[in-house]
Amino acid sequence: MNYYEENLKLESIIELVQVLNQQSSFEEILRIISVKAIQLFDADSAKVMMLNPQTEHTIKTTGFRK
Repeated sequence: MNYYEENLKLESIIELVQVLNQQSSFEEILRIISVKAIQLFDADSAKVMMLNPQTEHTIKTTGFRK
């Protein structure tokens, strides 16, 4: 990855943080994170899993496709 690409990814992460700070809906936060991850990593899909830290069992799973 060259300097220009790395800089673009860092700018995208900063923009993501700014958008997330304005959200109150947990579902919308997961959607935004997934969409941005798909864009940043040029992926076809993304999955976010929320785990219970004590049991390490999955509490919630959300997936998104391009």
